[in-house]
Amino acid sequence: MVEIFSLTILIAYILLMLYAAYVGFRRTKAGRAEFFVASGTLGVIASFFTYVATWVSAYAFIGLSTILYTYGIDWQLFEVMTYPFIIVPLTFIIAHRVWSLAKKYKYITPADLIVHRIGLNIPVRILFLIMAVYPFIFYMGIQLIGMSAIISGISGVPYYFGVILFTIVAIIIIALGGIRGVAYSDILMGVTFLALVVVTIILLPLRLGTGYIASAVEGPRGWIFKPSLPPQYVISALFLVGIPWAGLIPHLMTKLYAAQNDKAIYASALGIGVSGLLIYSLLPIFVGSALAYYWPELPKVAVTAREEYVTMFFSQLISPVFAMLLMLGLVGAAFSTILGIAITLTSIIHVDILEKTLKLKLSERTLDLIARLLVILVVLVGAYSAISPGHPIVRIAITLIWPGLSVIAFPILIALFWRRANKWGVFLGHLIGFLSLILFTYFIWPEWPNNPFYLWEGTLPTIIGIAVTFIVSLITPPEPEERLKEFFP
Repeated sequence: MVEIFSLTILIAYILLMLYAAYVGFRRTKAGRAEFFVASGTLGVIASFFTYVATWVSAYAFIGLSTILYTYGIDWQLFEVMTYPFIIVPLTFIIAHRVWSLAKKYKYITPADLIVHRIGLNIPVRILFLIMAVYPFIFYMGIQLIGMSAIISGISGVPYYFGVILFTIVAIIIIALGGIRGVAYSDILMGVTFLALVVVTIILLPLRLGTGYIASAVEGPRGWIFKPSLPPQYVISALFLVGIPWAGLIPHLMTKLYAAQNDKAIYASALGIGVSGLLIYSLLPIFVGSALAYYWPELPKVAVTAREEYVTMFFSQLISPVFAMLLMLGLVGAAFSTILGIAITLTSIIHVDILEKTLKLKLSERTLDLIARLLVILVVLVGAYSAISPGHPIVRIAITLIWPGLSVIAFPILIALFWRRANKWGVFLGHLIGFLSLILFTYFIWPEWPNNPFYLWEGTLPTIIGIAVTFIVSLITPPEPEERLKEFFP
């Protein structure tokens, strides 16, 4: 009976998300610009929730809490320092720059900005296909793992049932309403996630006692509160991981493209600050400490996903039914990330490759149909990683996600703010940085952290990409002044 009540709550929430997507569908016009970026017309509320909800993801709650509980506090300290000092301040500068250009020149994909800035069309679009689509299509699987672990840990239904259910719902939401349907669903998801945060912060001291964190620090798992990573690792990650999240992550760039005005951008930046303080900085400490206090020894889980610890804990603490109500916010956060990534990856395949590389001449109706069919393909491939997370193709992709983001972001950042950056500098910065990432990770230094200096894994490839961008730009001819005037009036 408890399992039936829990599943009923989940199904009701999913139906609400589908209704929100339907409302978005009713307001969606024809055309790829409308489907992928809402023609840049999302208002402040929709932009705020869709940007912040996608940016947060399930990792913020169960991921960081589980990492703290199982491996230690190092990454939590990194999160605490990154948001107030790097991500939030730079979002006002970098994200606004990206939005203002997209608003003026009607970008649809992340590659549109770079192609417009440096002039290389097909090579840039193909390179973005490799660098962004391959790893991120499997990053969706990480979110599906977390969501499926939630319902498995609370309701007891099979893990794979959750994977199938959430995959189908994600396909319907995106194919139905495009990014507008995603954004309207994100409002519901964002509200429930904020409720999750507030209730959790109040609930844990009430059920475990106000001194549970101190007891966890002094208990058998007290070692998790002692930093263990080398300082150079944390410092290098602080900047090279943090800066790209200020507006240069591909699936966040398209959310910026969809914003109607700069007020939406500023609201999103403030939203990141608030959510970064509560969700990334404080909440994992509360939840991870609660796990260490409640389970000094790691409990067994039904599936390989250790993220199930969090849902098992809340299920035992407040009953499965109330835990499901609480975890709806987590389902929403994970869903938002999946939807944001899927719509961006679909736009890259559809616009960058089919339309602007292969130059297919098809009717508007046929192109719209292709966009919706590609959504199905993208989400299904992402779901494969949740079903087979140990497959070599999946494991390789996941190891490339965060270092790959930095390799992608920094040449773009240079091109946005440095007039002398040119097509060969930016393109080769991307290409050589990405190739060096592959070489260091799988051939030269295959053992963690993929360099002999104990720096963050993506440090050397990112620095190489930055150096190549600067050096090649300086030794080759500058971009035509006509193009530069469009970016630096």
